[in-house]
Amino acid sequence: MILVLCQIRFAPVLTMEKFIPQIQDELRRKGYPGYEQTSVHEIHIGENGPSFRESLRWVFSSQDRSKFLILTNSTVALEVVEYSTFEQFLLDLAPGIEALSAAVQPTFAHRLGLRYVDALPAIGDEVSKFFKEKVLSFRPEELGVEALLSSQQVIARTDVGQLMIRMNQVENAPLLPADLQSPELSGIADTLSGVHAILDIDSSDERQGQFDLAEFNERLWAIHDYASAAFWESITEYAKSAWKIEELESAL
Repeated sequence: MILVLCQIRFAPVLTMEKFIPQIQDELRRKGYPGYEQTSVHEIHIGENGPSFRESLRWVFSSQDRSKFLILTNSTVALEVVEYSTFEQFLLDLAPGIEALSAAVQPTFAHRLGLRYVDALPAIGDEVSKFFKEKVLSFRPEELGVEALLSSQQVIARTDVGQLMIRMNQVENAPLLPADLQSPELSGIADTLSGVHAILDIDSSDERQGQFDLAEFNERLWAIHDYASAAFWESITEYAKSAWKIEELESAL
């Protein structure tokens, strides 16, 4: 697992910047002493057509830079590059929710997303040993070609939102999907040689609810179960043996 990400969207707070000193003071004492402000350019569709506007991001990091809490005026997210268990992941997310609740008091949350990115670098044509055919595409011999790169996407509706499963094969490229590349994740965004396999699972809860840590934990466990099922249905028995994991363990 190279990256696990949780993002919670809430009603926009246009005055967020003034709360950052209070939030930073809280997070530095709860395992996130690193701090930096960055910006991204977003497309805005207005009456005069599309335009770009700058959006601020505030990034709070653990001392070893394995965990990042990212805040914007409408989202709070946790990015973890050294994942252990989902229980620990929720504990790592809690300080961000608590600090935001105390300082800003968001009125509601309207989307929770959980995303797992798993990659096998330079796996070449052995990808079928690790992943089932249902998440792969044609084999080269089936088309009479020498080699191919597969890109497969499955979108499913759940009782609370959506589950998306992507299997991509890329060559001489980063392991991290392009839409996740950001300054804080530059360490895992380098271009690597060879043909890589990337399993990208995204599970979401699209319902509106209270901005409440206990409620978030319950809802995140529910969408985690969908992501976990997708992972186990995507890998082969060979992969389980090679990675020394069993379904009773918390691989996700």
